[in-house]
Amino acid sequence: MLEEKGRAVSWHDVLQQWTLVEFTFHSVLGVDLEEIWHRKSWRWFNVRLSHLLSTDTPLARFFAPRDKPEVPSE
Repeated sequence: MLEEKGRAVSWHDVLQQWTLVEFTFHSVLGVDLEEIWHRKSWRWFNVRLSHLLSTDTPLARFFAPRDKPEVPSE
């Protein structure tokens, strides 16, 4: 399990969104996972994934969408 702003995100959830994971690594960190996957450790991946889940990234927004603004009642 990974923690994302207080919400647990399972590895299953992450793997289900693999395309978004790859996109976020590339767009935010400039890392092509396919290119470096065999050279980096699991720890390297886990540390960066945790960071991408805890900051304002497309991946974090997917797992913790912002609440819709409340409409004031009259």
